[in-house]
Amino acid sequence: MLYSHRAHVRWSCLAFSVALLCASDARAQVVRGRIVERLTGHPVAGVLVSLDRLSGDVQQPLRTAVASVLSDRDGEYALLAAQAGRYVLEAKRIGVQRYQSEPFELSEGETRRLDIEVDALLYRLPEVVVEVPQLCALRAPQTQRVAALWEEARTALAAARISARDRLARVRVTRYTLSIDPENVASYSEGRSELTELVERPFTSLSAESLSVAGYWRDLPGDSAEYYGPDAEVLLSDAFRRDHCYAVVEGTRGREGLIGLAFEPRGGRKNPDVRGTLWLDERSFELRYVEFTYDRLPYGEFSRQVGGEVHFERLASGAWFVRRWFIRSPQYRRDTSVPAAFRDVFDSLATIYRLLEEGGSARVDGSRGEVGQGRVRGTVLDSAGSPLAGAAVRLAGTALMAVTDSRGRFQLDSVLPGSYSVTVHHDGYALLGVLAGHAFAAVGRGGDVQLTLRAPRARELRSHLCEGRPPAQRQAVLRVLVVDSASAGPLAAVPLRAAWSEPQRGQPLWQERQLRRVTGGDGAAVFCGLPPAVPVEVQIERSDAPPLRAGILRMRPNELAVHVIYIAGGGNEPQPGEPWQ
Repeated sequence: MLYSHRAHVRWSCLAFSVALLCASDARAQVVRGRIVERLTGHPVAGVLVSLDRLSGDVQQPLRTAVASVLSDRDGEYALLAAQAGRYVLEAKRIGVQRYQSEPFELSEGETRRLDIEVDALLYRLPEVVVEVPQLCALRAPQTQRVAALWEEARTALAAARISARDRLARVRVTRYTLSIDPENVASYSEGRSELTELVERPFTSLSAESLSVAGYWRDLPGDSAEYYGPDAEVLLSDAFRRDHCYAVVEGTRGREGLIGLAFEPRGGRKNPDVRGTLWLDERSFELRYVEFTYDRLPYGEFSRQVGGEVHFERLASGAWFVRRWFIRSPQYRRDTSVPAAFRDVFDSLATIYRLLEEGGSARVDGSRGEVGQGRVRGTVLDSAGSPLAGAAVRLAGTALMAVTDSRGRFQLDSVLPGSYSVTVHHDGYALLGVLAGHAFAAVGRGGDVQLTLRAPRARELRSHLCEGRPPAQRQAVLRVLVVDSASAGPLAAVPLRAAWSEPQRGQPLWQERQLRRVTGGDGAAVFCGLPPAVPVEVQIERSDAPPLRAGILRMRPNELAVHVIYIAGGGNEPQPGEPWQ
């Protein structure tokens, strides 16, 4: 049986709304102003402005966050305070020393104007006082630098959260799923959907406290598990800082031009957790992406592929958004013959049978793109090693696509840095429900990745279609597709039967044999272990009438074939198509 795992990626699409300060409320307290660059006087967009309320001791007051916002294109900001009191205002621009006002009193109904001047981008890591609570540095000499990098990453994460909250960008979301066989690097069952919505948070996770207590992956009843990735809310949380320690790492091997803030679980953590790196531009200190993997996984040769990435981008308006994300979770094969007493030992030695990748990308009007874009190019070969022309090569979760030429060559330009699943689509392999090729590609800034992708061989396809248990030598495999002839759509839940007669060993009598299957959501059912050189009749079973004949096939030894059945009107007499092989 399969020990199945699933990743959790939540999607939220909310209707557009504009948050306005309510001028009709005479009791409201407002702090507003304009932010400009100190030397030029030009307005600065996208500055993170926060208002904190002070209480308790005057010398060492308790600070409570009240409101936060990003300055707009004109450098304007406005913050609403629910009550009168003593406040302090902060403004943070990535790569620039943080501005903090003197404490001030805000009386009932008052509108106070505070204009702010910020320094020009200095492209050096600002010095900060280590004030972040519970911030753990893995190496004591790095404490100051860890705190400074965390301040820059925190600013970008908070800006992304505010941009989502205030719906500052209209995005086109492309979502996808991939089922990947990592051993022979073949990929199956890619699904894509695209919609244009005002998406508040395209990638979200559970609450940080829930993940801290229950873990980032957890077993479920019925031999399955669920996986979660950290989103901006989680990374910003006190719980995440409490559970992890940080270290500064330099970008190498495809991450040139980046500087990383690595995180790992604190010693003594017993719940399944994540470790990874927040990668920032080493010049501007803007957050580029977060990569993560899971700890405490059962053993698996391909465990290094389990994990995910979340990529960020800043718009010219100063708004931030998540432009790409994915999570790869594993499936393990479990041998049902292993006695229950040894199941725990077996699980610790289980190997990954398949990876499930779920992700997406968001395209936004006004996107600045990114400097140092790379490219992915290469050649696609068929199962015999000859060039495969006319195949569509895509980067999963993006709009990038190229068609192979007569020599099987392709090239994808303007590829942003990060890890990708490269998928190859071809009509012939689509009938088998598989892709014509798959590879992982890690693209660095300005990188040039070259790949050779080869379509899966017949034995690999037989193994895949038969769920990792290929039939015996000479036995054939048949994939049956049931299609509505009017809509050309697949028909699910159609009961099928493959029936044949074969001689009994050592006897002159023939024995009637049959296999039953039901089509899935893709309209397909697979019959493994069919005899060669024997007529096999494919039938559609009916509960209230005799079965319908849908074709008779005579399979060759080790043959892999596809048989298409067209049903007119969604249920009348079947019209069998020609078998494909």
